Amino acid sequence: MLVLVQNPSTNASSNNPKSIVINSGNEAFTGYNFITYPILYENSTVESQLRTFFNNLKIKMYIKNEDEIITYLLALSKDIDKLIEPFLYINKIVRETFPDKIKILIKKYDDPETKDHFILIDIRQRDYPDDFIDKIWEIRESFSEKFSDNSWIQITTDYKSLSD
Repeated sequence: MLVLVQNPSTNASSNNPKSIVINSGNEAFTGYNFITYPILYENSTVESQLRTFFNNLKIKMYIKNEDEIITYLLALSKDIDKLIEPFLYINKIVRETFPDKIKILIKKYDDPETKDHFILIDIRQRDYPDDFIDKIWEIRESFSEKFSDNSWIQITTDYKSLSD
């Protein structure tokens, strides 16, 4: 379950959107793993919440074709926490597995051969040691265990440089 915690530095009596911290309920989400975004009013749409979330996620990850990603996620017809939590978990586990400089790239992918559509998350690193792909497989396995019903995110690498 996704828990939204009000940032103590915000003014509770203000009518302006407040900053919150997203906490998945897992104590491992600490320090730099927190991502903040404004509290959205009760009548906010899932689309506006996703846009706000991805706008702030850009601090930690590179996002290509954001509009396509959001359209795809909306078509899944899931609660906002079910859409957001996998991205938070991926950020956490990838940064733990690869503590050196990495780049996490998120994009919607349309497979031309199978006609499958999904969110592709590429992990890039400066150098690709021999055990790099094994670590990617470990991340995928951990992700699959935690999100067994998630078939819409694929985690991999394209072996490109950090500058691409």
